[in-house]
Amino acid sequence: CEEGWHYDRTGGNCYMINENVLSWEVARTHCMAFKGDLASITGPDDKAFIRELTMSSTSSVFWIGGNEINQSSGWTWSDGSPFSFLDWDVGKPDNSVDPEWCIETLKVRNSQWNDQDCSKQLPSICQKKCKHCVLIFMFNTGMCTK
Repeated sequence: CEEGWHYDRTGGNCYMINENVLSWEVARTHCMAFKGDLASITGPDDKAFIRELTMSSTSSVFWIGGNEINQSSGWTWSDGSPFSFLDWDVGKPDNSVDPEWCIETLKVRNSQWNDQDCSKQLPSICQKKCKHCVLIFMFNTGMCTK
């Protein structure tokens, strides 16, 4: 992974925390500029890696790629990953501030999810596949070598 990105050898993805507070849509555009997307959490391994990654941040809430912007599709991941793993916080989703069509992950709640107004300004987590790696993990740097 490039500098500033962190390699998850279990899933073969690279992750980056963007501490700049942005709306969900602008955060996604930012990730796409790096040939990635907002993070998809498709299982417990993804959750564990992202939870560990966010521990070094002073922020407590982050945009991830889950959304229900297209109401007819239900909840989806912005990168098209299957939306089969669920990790909602208790009582969520609830549309408490209607509409809440985007997902934030809550570091203070064991990285569980909350539905949130997509225009809220939050830090975010970008994800992309590590495509140019020989997949040799450098334990001292957390980087993948070419």
